[in-house]
Amino acid sequence: MPLAELRSDEALTPVVLVGGASQRFGRNKLLEPIDHRRLLVDAPIMALRSVFGSRVWAVGDCSRSVAERADHHIADSYPGAGPIGGIATALAAAGGDVFVLAGDLIRFNADAVLAVLRTAERHLLAAAVLAHTDRAHWCAGLYRQSCLTHLRERISAGEFALHHAMGSLDTASARVPDECSTNVNTIDDLRAMSKKPGEPGVSTVANHVPRRIPPRC
Repeated sequence: MPLAELRSDEALTPVVLVGGASQRFGRNKLLEPIDHRRLLVDAPIMALRSVFGSRVWAVGDCSRSVAERADHHIADSYPGAGPIGGIATALAAAGGDVFVLAGDLIRFNADAVLAVLRTAERHLLAAAVLAHTDRAHWCAGLYRQSCLTHLRERISAGEFALHHAMGSLDTASARVPDECSTNVNTIDDLRAMSKKPGEPGVSTVANHVPRRIPPRC
């Protein structure tokens, strides 16, 4: 499918995963301000909106304050399963493919979203097309409807690690800048970032890069 159609195709739903307990942060990190007008969860939402328009879903069990930042909210069908449950929930509710970003990906921007979509054009049979830096990022990429049955089976078997569950399926990788994988894990991470004005879908943090701790995918 041409890139222009991928961006406008209603069968491809942009999703931000908003479940999780923020245990390392100590409070709901998604509601933390990152500048004078945005919260942390707004960063991935705005990155997706800048490509897909105002039809971004928040998926997962979360507070009303988080859910209202997106254009639509879907409760988690698999509470406690982590990202694999959120992705399976999104695929089932959407009835088509989904573009997924974790809610704390503060620097994932529109260019990175487009890089994944361009790769998806060339890999039409891949079950997922993932953003990739020095490793694959399982909570940043396009998941196709074809992997839903497999994900449900893994969840039923109690296998919640997303990278293990997807290991037997064909995936493709889209190279994105290293900073796009930066996620916020602690208060110190967030405090270490200085802010500057920017545009929707474009990171507004300065050059400090906090520790990149892989999310529980």
